[in-house]
Amino acid sequence: MPVSPTDLRDLAKSLSNSESCETELRAAMSRAYYAIFHALLPFVSKLPPSSAHREHQLHITHEDLARRISEWRVESISPTLAKKRPFAAAVVKAVDTSRAFRERADYRLHVHVTLDEALQQIDRVDRVFRALEMIEAEITSSAANCAEERQAG
Repeated sequence: MPVSPTDLRDLAKSLSNSESCETELRAAMSRAYYAIFHALLPFVSKLPPSSAHREHQLHITHEDLARRISEWRVESISPTLAKKRPFAAAVVKAVDTSRAFRERADYRLHVHVTLDEALQQIDRVDRVFRALEMIEAEITSSAANCAEERQAG
């Protein structure tokens, strides 16, 4: 059965409690980042390639995902979403911070990670998920408005 970003977030939450060992906290921090990455991927796939996109790149990389959001070229998806550029900066900051936490958890085994850090990571996931709900609502509203204008015109 396929795994969803919500499944990854839920796993991260279940691994983050006062009884968790450091290995579980590291796994939680990593899974939380991937929940964000995979939740954003469908939206980011609708955006044009970033200015630093490599021509023969087959997949959206971690860097490109953040770059596409940072560039916020959303006019073709939703003209009203284009006005939310400051919102995009907050999402990029959450992605970048989450990725840094994930890299620390996955690659810096000599550095201690804490429950508080894992919980911060999960809070970032929840904020990005809420942001995506807002983005999807904006896109749906914009599409409905365009359809109404076509019918009226």
